[in-house]
Amino acid sequence: MPIAIKIAPNMLVKMDGKVSGSITTGFSYEYGCKFKGGIGYYNGDWKGIGSFEETANEFRIIPARAEFELSTGVGLYLGADIMIYGVAGPEFAVGPRLGGKLEAAFKPFEAPEKHRL
Repeated sequence: MPIAIKIAPNMLVKMDGKVSGSITTGFSYEYGCKFKGGIGYYNGDWKGIGSFEETANEFRIIPARAEFELSTGVGLYLGADIMIYGVAGPEFAVGPRLGGKLEAAFKPFEAPEKHRL
């Protein structure tokens, strides 16, 4: 009994790609001080003791940072559908794919700015 097999060759050109990105920035604040306080008895007299020193009072702007990513690819696939009795059968495809990826990051400002409050 003969078996009916139909082979349907095909060619597929496939392209794909992806683009993504982000931008980050922020700020910080730092404050610090040293102080002493108390009383002392000197030569029959009570005297207050105190000192205050500000060590830090800075507002910083964290520079913006931008990051981008681009990837792309293209492929050429040769394949075939094999149909048995015109109803069902295996399918396959083979071929090369070329792709590339590009990543970039930059800072518009090189150093954080300090603002004394």
